Amino acid sequence: MWKNYVIDRDLVNVNEWRAFEASDDGKAIQKFKWLLQFISLSDYKKFAKSLHFEKELENILDTKKINKDMKVLDINGLFSSNELTLCKKLKLDHRSYIKVKKVAIECFVENIPLKERLFSLFPVEERHRAGILYDWFFTNKIVIEEK
Repeated sequence: MWKNYVIDRDLVNVNEWRAFEASDDGKAIQKFKWLLQFISLSDYKKFAKSLHFEKELENILDTKKINKDMKVLDINGLFSSNELTLCKKLKLDHRSYIKVKKVAIECFVENIPLKERLFSLFPVEERHRAGILYDWFFTNKIVIEEK
């Protein structure tokens, strides 16, 4: 009844609403709206805004042309000294580490066990590297789950 009341009186433009839900922002809001029961609306808006900002930064990184002579990313201030040491130890380039850390954070947010997902990112012969990464994430509280 309420739905008909709103739609019949054109209180909401349904076509605009459906278009918004189909957009990236709409999908992100739908994905994380369960957080509203735990945080305030203003905090949720900040969170959504930061997600949008992160998406824009990812797009900039994807489209940015990297000079072929440049072998590494400018990592000043991007990683902690522990993270740099870990990357050197595992012979992991910085872009790969960023992707792995992103997966770890996504698993935490979506409450998905990380271990299986992390191990699936590495070939079978390099699973020991995934184990070291998982232990490091667990020790540094980037991952909070039962070991």
